[in-house]
Amino acid sequence: MIGYRAAWVLPITRPPIRGGVVSTERDRIAGVDEHVGEPVEDLGNVAILPGLVNAHTHLELSWMHGQIPRGPSMPGWAASLMSLRRSVSHEPAEPITDAIVAACASGTCLVGDQHLRGVRAAGGQ
Repeated sequence: MIGYRAAWVLPITRPPIRGGVVSTERDRIAGVDEHVGEPVEDLGNVAILPGLVNAHTHLELSWMHGQIPRGPSMPGWAASLMSLRRSVSHEPAEPITDAIVAACASGTCLVGDQHLRGVRAAGGQ
């Protein structure tokens, strides 16, 4: 077993633990506590928390990132987005891959993509 200490551990199902330790065994979480007997790697001034879920994504629209300015209303912004979408014959794959990489880098471990009408893993193993 190996433990990972962080400034904060956020187990979600109970209050945050200052200076908490997440114990792992064979790459799986074995426990969360304030102290452990096994070797501990101190991660420093970070927080450990479960992976995040983005339950509503549109990865096929990733190529439009930064191309539509903020609008005065959600319907107006969405109309501008759909107008730009109709201007191309297909969505390029590279921005979708980039969006998945960015989601993983921000702590997202699962997405519900609306275009695919299902839940897909956003990376990991």
